[in-house]
Parts: sequence; C-alpha cells; structure tokens
Amino acid sequence: MNDSHSVPSSPPGPFPDFGSPRRVLLRIAEVAEILNVCQRTVRRLVDRQKLPRVRAFRHVLIPKEAVARFLAENTDRQR
Repeated sequence: MNDSHSVPSSPPGPFPDFGSPRRVLLRIAEVAEILNVCQRTVRRLVDRQKLPRVRAFRHVLIPKEAVARFLAENTDRQR
C-alpha cells in the first residue's frame, strides 16, 4: 500500500528521529544524546563558542547543521 501522506524518513547520519524531519534546532538534551556526552558538556561547548546557540525566550537551542559540522570537524580520520 502506497500512502501519499507518509512523512519522509530522516536523513541518514548521527541524528536520531527527534520529531519532524523539518526541525532545524535541537535542545541541549538532544545534542547531548547525539554526542554521547552529558548536558553540562554541551553547555560548556556553547559557552566556549564551539557550538552556536539560538536563544528562544529562556531556551537554548542549537542548529542541527552546527552539530553536524562539529562532528565532522572533530572526528578523527584513521589512515
């Protein structure tokens, strides 16, 4: 059965399915899960400007694209 109203699957990569595939901002807890670190570590990365943040009222959100770039720039490539 072909359902024309199905939601496209999330793109492959380090991101678990956090709701809508159109979401471009992630919460601190979601970034911590993706990076496999604690939330405090993510906050330190934001404080040290290693990850950019978007403030929405009292919430700190991080662009998905910035997390992907951070992973790419900080991944050891074995030869």
